[in-house]
Parts: sequence; C-alpha cells; structure tokens
Amino acid sequence: MECENMSKKSEIESFLAEAAEQAPERAEAVFPTRDKMKAEFDTLYQGFIIEGYNEGIEGEYGVSTAVNMIDTNNDGRRVTVWVGGYEVNHFSQFLEGQAANGNTLPLAVSFLRTSEKSGRQFNKMVLRLDSAGDDVVIPPIPADQVPE
Repeated sequence: MECENMSKKSEIESFLAEAAEQAPERAEAVFPTRDKMKAEFDTLYQGFIIEGYNEGIEGEYGVSTAVNMIDTNNDGRRVTVWVGGYEVNHFSQFLEGQAANGNTLPLAVSFLRTSEKSGRQFNKMVLRLDSAGDDVVIPPIPADQVPE
C-alpha cells in the first residue's frame, strides 16, 4: 500500500512539473488606482473603454454596479463609474446584447445618462458600442495610477 502511495505521489509531482513547464509566462497583474468619475446627466461621453465591472455592491443608495473604464480622452486615466437604479438594468442589457453578438471585453463605448419621465421620473443609461475585443487599443496606465 505504501508503495502505491509513493507511486501516486511521484505521478502527481511529475504532472505538476510538466504543467508548470507548459504554462505560459504571465505578467504580474497590475491593479491601477482609479479615479471616481461622476457622469453628469445629458452629457455625451465618448472614447471610453469598459475594462470590467463588479455587480451587486450594497451601498448607501441600494445595489450598484462599479464599472471600470479607461478615459482615452484623458491620457488613458482609469476611472470607476457607479451605476445604480434602473441604470444597472440598462448596463446589464447592453452587456448581454454584446455577448449575444459575440463581443467581449474590453468594449470601447460612448454613453449618455439621461432622466426620463414615464409616469414617474427615472434615470436611464444609453450605451453605444464603438469597437470590441481585439479591436480595442488599451493605452498604458498613467504613471500616477500605477500602484507602488
């Protein structure tokens, strides 16, 4: 029995060594310091890249989504835009539509926040896809946003 365990251990060690040799070299992940961006209503924002997002964040004003973006008009600054209320649904529907069309992050977009009245007033987020995936050119992280 002990011989079986030794053989199994050798097999596992051999497997792990081979897997490590085959693994591609990966750059160390860099998580930039992000600016909080307050997207104003009725202002068209162009030249932004959605890098990622975190849904379901409980906060002072309910459940929100943190959208991590790059502002290509501002030296590639990394920003976080907080989306809440109905805007969360609009953002999610946009992403689901892009996924259904085969588009993946990063997504270069233009967007607009507006307020609509339909019986009662609600906020709306309208996004337009400008390019997606490998077609998106990611600018370098500004020096002051690179963590030490």
